[in-house]
Amino acid sequence: MRQKRTRYWKIAPGSHGFAWVEQRDSNCIAIGWGETGSLGKYKTVDRIKKRFKEVFRGEKTRPSQLLKFYNEVRVDDKVLANSGREIYGVGTVIGNYRYDDSLYYEHSKPVRWELTY
Repeated sequence: MRQKRTRYWKIAPGSHGFAWVEQRDSNCIAIGWGETGSLGKYKTVDRIKKRFKEVFRGEKTRPSQLLKFYNEVRVDDKVLANSGREIYGVGTVIGNYRYDDSLYYEHSKPVRWELTY
């Protein structure tokens, strides 16, 4: 029987961790580019990319981080909330993608925080 491999994701809750308290208290990890709206309404990755380009026309940003968060961060993966210099928390993803417009960063995944600093 093949053992499941635990994956770790290093995700910043905003520049210098400014959104950490909100994400900790909301039991989630979240990222930006909320102007795209909920990714769950798009049927294909190509449609998400098209929407991203429509919203961020002319900017040098690309949808790769958003797509990786949406498609690859999965239940039971570990998250290290960090600023690049400091770790704010370590937790486990416990649910699927959510678009939550009550958060500063709308694209989120629910997390059970095991360690917070």
